[in-house]
Amino acid sequence: MIVSYPSHLEDTMVAKLPVELIHIIITFVSSDHDRHKTLAACSLVCRGWDDICRVHIFDRIIIGNKNLAPRLSFLCHTASHLSEHIRDLSISWDNRNCLASDWNSESFVPFKNLRTLCLANGIARGLTDGPPSPFSVTASLLAAPCLKDLTFRAWTFANVSSLYRMLVLCSNTLEQLSFDGVSFLYSQPSSEFIAPLPIRMGALRSMKFPPKYTPIIECPNLESLSIRVEVGEVWVLPSWVPSGLRDLTLYGTYYYQGCINRLPFPDHLRHLTIDVQKFLFGSEVRYPQTADHEGLSQVLQQLRRRAALERIDLKVTITIEDGAEIHATSDWTDDKAREVANFKLGLGPLLEEKVLHVAFALHRWFDDSEEVEVLMGWDVRTAD
Repeated sequence: MIVSYPSHLEDTMVAKLPVELIHIIITFVSSDHDRHKTLAACSLVCRGWDDICRVHIFDRIIIGNKNLAPRLSFLCHTASHLSEHIRDLSISWDNRNCLASDWNSESFVPFKNLRTLCLANGIARGLTDGPPSPFSVTASLLAAPCLKDLTFRAWTFANVSSLYRMLVLCSNTLEQLSFDGVSFLYSQPSSEFIAPLPIRMGALRSMKFPPKYTPIIECPNLESLSIRVEVGEVWVLPSWVPSGLRDLTLYGTYYYQGCINRLPFPDHLRHLTIDVQKFLFGSEVRYPQTADHEGLSQVLQQLRRRAALERIDLKVTITIEDGAEIHATSDWTDDKAREVANFKLGLGPLLEEKVLHVAFALHRWFDDSEEVEVLMGWDVRTAD
């Protein structure tokens, strides 16, 4: 049967979806784990949907080292209009010099809304005599007017000059700065470069793992600093760290007493985090001993008498290799009860004062899949 409707009814039946509802739908889809495939499909509905989806599709972009050149060319030349949507960008440079001139002035792309930038697996060289080329992709990214969060990951600087020139580009806006596995091409780079002026980074609030060699940074508002102490390395707090620092995190496998004793202004410290990470080879799971906890307790109590500490976080993570022989208990109840008792016995005074917070975890690492299995984990908030 064929049903026909009067023309005035046909117009009313083709209802338009309110734009506000479209925004809600797209925002809901954007929060999903596998969002890009669905958002890409939604963008094909019509031009209006495409305009709304585009903001969500391109807000976070990851460019790997595979086919890096054509991908950058597409982003910076073919579809340069998409740069205004990018808020979070990660680029892996495949051990290339990231500061070469990549474009000309006619194709300059302003990343005006970029907030978070991760530069990985790159080399920064050729900056001894001056700043990077204004037509370098990296220089353009670092100079983004809204850049707040910068991470260098598996990164190689030629010397301190390279680091200095790059940080100057984002010194006015940067709030968080992280170094994850950085190195220098030349030994003792700090002796090869004298900065014309310290880098003024007034907006900087958080820094993680500054390298051994750094230019002088003026960061009077720095609140949080994380330091990684490697085995056999002498720990030194950078001279430019302000006395108003409130949150210091020490990552390491040993030597916590030496680290704490080298604090230059403990009277200003309010929050201390000690992150102890240990990887065990072999078949036996070896836990910290009560004597270890007692020694740490003495050091921390001495620090408390010198400082106005409001909170101390102790995080202990033990990782065993996948070939380790462990007993077949399902919930690790006995191990947990024993270790909780040991921590309370050795660190009792600080736990009773509710200043110390302890988190313990036992992990197993599978080398073939690079996955980590959590075998045991618990949190002690008080001594009760």
